[in-house]
Amino acid sequence: MMTQQRLISLDMLRGLAMAGMILVNNPGSWSHIYVPLEHSVWNGLTPTDLVFPFFVFAMGMAMGFSTKGLTASRASYLRKVMKRSVLLFVIGLLLTLIGRWLNTGELCFSQLRVMGVLQRLSLSYLAVALIVRRVKSVPTMTFVVVALLSGYWLLLMLGHGFDFSANNIVAIVDRWLLGENHLYIEHLPDGTPIAFDPEGLLSTIPCVAQVLLGYICSRLLCTSQELPRRILRLAVIGALLLLSGLLLSYMCPLNKKIWSPTFVMVTSGYALLAWTVMAWFADLKKQGRRAYPLVAFGSNALALYVFSGLALKLLGLVKIGTLPLPEAFYNLLAGLLPDKCMASAVFGLLYVGCCFVVAHVLYKRKLFIKL
Repeated sequence: MMTQQRLISLDMLRGLAMAGMILVNNPGSWSHIYVPLEHSVWNGLTPTDLVFPFFVFAMGMAMGFSTKGLTASRASYLRKVMKRSVLLFVIGLLLTLIGRWLNTGELCFSQLRVMGVLQRLSLSYLAVALIVRRVKSVPTMTFVVVALLSGYWLLLMLGHGFDFSANNIVAIVDRWLLGENHLYIEHLPDGTPIAFDPEGLLSTIPCVAQVLLGYICSRLLCTSQELPRRILRLAVIGALLLLSGLLLSYMCPLNKKIWSPTFVMVTSGYALLAWTVMAWFADLKKQGRRAYPLVAFGSNALALYVFSGLALKLLGLVKIGTLPLPEAFYNLLAGLLPDKCMASAVFGLLYVGCCFVVAHVLYKRKLFIKL
């Protein structure tokens, strides 16, 4: 059985996602970015679009290996789940609030964005934790995933969900529930700003399905079969998810901003295939030490996300002449390297390296920060 064995490959998958998130969230210049390091404007899929769903899927898998709480009393379980969810949501809000204060010097709650990456993880974790407490069998969980994705697909088709406009049902529901002042501002191709949150409330429904998919896969992994057979079975499932999502994308486009059902299928397929390669390499062939940087990132993923989100903003308070330190360093790179996109990418990679130093120190001291 694998429930008692720590999966190095799961830390690697989380680490890959976290290193990717740090890289794409911290370029040297937002005006000079290589296309693969940008999100799709609307329909489509870039490597950057894989980063967040990889982490979402890995969170679901990790939940499947943390089943001790399922045997606790209902009240104890709910307290633990609610505590984690609320803390994650509050940390996400604080990151947004602190970032706004550092950028503008203002604490403006009337225009504070409510949702975000950690807030979406919080709500998805809460929903899946409640589902798996109630639903025990894998076939029933699979039915729940299909029902969530099918129902969301129907909402998108009936509510102009594939239109990049203010009339999109995703934008309408989020405006109604959260208020326009508390949403992310996107820009249409013609430059018109609209309140459209890529981590909004309605589009969290398919994210819940993706976390549950990860949970199901971890449950399928915890059987008495030999490890190579379990890895192969999940590789087949990953390939089927990927192929099915690509085929269905002709009717339901791949779209991160609305987290379309096919986006869930394709990114889950990629994540599962990536995990199977890592599992073969690290857990089967016992070569995990060669992937130490990913393991270090994955062992303290949320702490590193918070650190990476704050550190660069705090460094911006340090001035070199009239320029913030990060901007001055980017300008130095831009003067040394052939083009500004390369300078921007190198800046991001160096920042990932700085965050790795923190990950290394935490890992070597056996400090694993968890909620």
